[in-house]
Amino acid sequence: MASSPLPLNLRINIDEEYNPRVASYAFSEAAQRWVVEDAERPPQPLDQNEFRMVSWNIWFGETAVVSRHRAQCRAIEALSPDFFALQEVTPPILAAFLQEPWVRARYRVSDARASTFREYGVVLFSKHPFLTVHVHEMVSKLDRRLVVGTFALSGGRRLCVCTSHLESYAEDAKYRRLQLEQAVGVMESFDHAFFVGDTNMQFPEEDACPTALGLGDAWTTLHPGELGLTQTLETAAMAGGDPKCFRLDRVLFRAGITPLSIEHIGTEPIALAETEGFELRTSRRTAVREGVSVYPSDHLGLCFVVRCDPASSPTVAIASSTAAPASLPLSASVSVSVSVS
Repeated sequence: MASSPLPLNLRINIDEEYNPRVASYAFSEAAQRWVVEDAERPPQPLDQNEFRMVSWNIWFGETAVVSRHRAQCRAIEALSPDFFALQEVTPPILAAFLQEPWVRARYRVSDARASTFREYGVVLFSKHPFLTVHVHEMVSKLDRRLVVGTFALSGGRRLCVCTSHLESYAEDAKYRRLQLEQAVGVMESFDHAFFVGDTNMQFPEEDACPTALGLGDAWTTLHPGELGLTQTLETAAMAGGDPKCFRLDRVLFRAGITPLSIEHIGTEPIALAETEGFELRTSRRTAVREGVSVYPSDHLGLCFVVRCDPASSPTVAIASSTAAPASLPLSASVSVSVSVS
């Protein structure tokens, strides 16, 4: 049964001529800084079909922030993924990642200046040259955005990698549905496409949403019957509040993608550095509470491998005909009313 219309009163203070396409960045050894990549020189198509990726909400909290950052870096560097997507990235932590020698040597990035962030944001790193990077405004009370990296593959095919941090609050399941519909609207024109990130899906009825939108779920495909929790009592306790267990973080894919493996990372407590190295003077800085273990994040990360099926075509029936547009025209004040089933 259809629910009542959802009134969306959006206040977006960005120029009306907003263009969702943004620059990507690579580190220049000569200049010793991150520089904008030349968008006029399209990259050579990638001659590979299997890709390893990490997705991780790294937690914007500043409890043991340096120790946690070091643990996150060790984990990601050891896995050497083709792509990694991070959520809840603050500008200082983005700067810390961009100073890592292994990041500078191997990766490009969707944002080297935190210019697509609000107070924090989402960022996509890639070993491979981006064809394009777009950052789409989402229907949101929390200024959430969809980061989209596209890549050229052999045979004229295109790969789309989407990442976001969907609406957080328990009562906002309707927003999460709309946001996922927006992502599908972007993905549906590509030969191969998948979405990764913190979906914040917290209720059993939300599990049906990706399927209704024509998306597969890598965890349930490869680990049927396993809970796959990405926030546990132990990791949530570090962040304070009321600890709960959820599978918040997901890998969702369209036709043209076959998931081959998926596993959790950041599952063990970490040792704390003798000194945290620098001070971040914000309201999120809290001491490590006695008796509480520190993990790399309050979320477990996901490391997964997918295959882009060469014979695929971008034709998947989408079960919703009311999908919101992939990007909204950004005026100073926008009001939308949408019915969600």
